Amino acid sequence: MRPLLLIAVSAILLPAQPSQDPMPRKTAKADASVDYWDSLSDYFRNSSRAVMAIRDKGIPDDEIAAILYIARNSSASPNQVIEARKASKSWSDIARQYKVKTSGDDLVTEANMNFLTSYHGRTPEEIKALRAKGTSWIDINQEFRRSGAATKRTTTPK
Repeated sequence: MRPLLLIAVSAILLPAQPSQDPMPRKTAKADASVDYWDSLSDYFRNSSRAVMAIRDKGIPDDEIAAILYIARNSSASPNQVIEARKASKSWSDIARQYKVKTSGDDLVTEANMNFLTSYHGRTPEEIKALRAKGTSWIDINQEFRRSGAATKRTTTPK
């Protein structure tokens, strides 16, 4: 009887083990990622849900801009671009397939540069300087959103 009483008393007196939080706390990195996705959604005129669907298909954050860039500049849907990428095609091959003209071999950089310069009204030199310091596309977007020094361009990019 004593062991049973001991178990009952300890269950009452000991605090319950914390359960795993179903809603993890946001971190600064998570907030920056969400802001990046929101900015991409706004710039490329897609819903936030559509941008999140691209991410949920396993596309790295920095490549989402490339998918949306190709889709905007061709008749391809984002899903067609994703399928081509998942078929191990290079970005330059995908751009050629959908007849998207690029200025170089690094479409991910080109798409992010185009997005950040147009959306935030910043110069390529500002972005290149931040990239040279190792700053990610997500963190550059976050810095520009926080500073708000430049006004977003209101024209629709080509």
